[in-house]
Amino acid sequence: MLNLYNYYQQPEQLPGHAKINKAIKLINYSSDWGGAITQEELEPVKHIIEKNAELASTYARKFTYKRWPEAEPYIMKDAIYAYSYAINILSQDKDWIKEKGHANGRWPDAEPFILASKNIFVIRTYAKNIIKGRWPEAEPIIMTNLNDVIKYAKDTLAEDPNYQYKNGRWPEAEPELLKVPDLAVDYVIDVTNERWPDLEDIIKNSSDTWLWRRYKSRLKID
Repeated sequence: MLNLYNYYQQPEQLPGHAKINKAIKLINYSSDWGGAITQEELEPVKHIIEKNAELASTYARKFTYKRWPEAEPYIMKDAIYAYSYAINILSQDKDWIKEKGHANGRWPDAEPFILASKNIFVIRTYAKNIIKGRWPEAEPIIMTNLNDVIKYAKDTLAEDPNYQYKNGRWPEAEPELLKVPDLAVDYVIDVTNERWPDLEDIIKNSSDTWLWRRYKSRLKID
């Protein structure tokens, strides 16, 4: 960020230098806000904070505890801070919930940016904690990482009361899981807790005998 005070030989003599310079320095250390600086001290640079997703989300979370509509077009474009804003601000805003009907802070306008980020951790966490259920638009992205497939099935699909399969089973992902038998066994143990004949055919004849023993032990197969 450009600090025009740097262009003066004695900037400390300029009006408002101490107040504004402190705020400018602390913009780069937003995690310190709340203890090191007050909301009033940041007021001179609020227009700068508003246009930065990290700063605006942090400012709302640490100072105002309410929506900041002017900053939302900037916040929504950053997946991490869009999620933070949704979980910390929108989910607590009664007017937002009443207007949008999303009790958990779901933010539809931000979702295309969250998906476009391809950040699977943020996508899974948003589905789990904000949508609190299946997110079909996100599933092709989640399916690109089989460890995340298992976590999504266990943490989100299994907790979705409207999901059609019990225990979070995700049939669409199973062909890919079968290609990695150790993760397929994890999927059975952590998610379905049911026998999977196609997997059994693979691991019975595997050189890794531990997979079959582990599978049988969990499912109590003699």
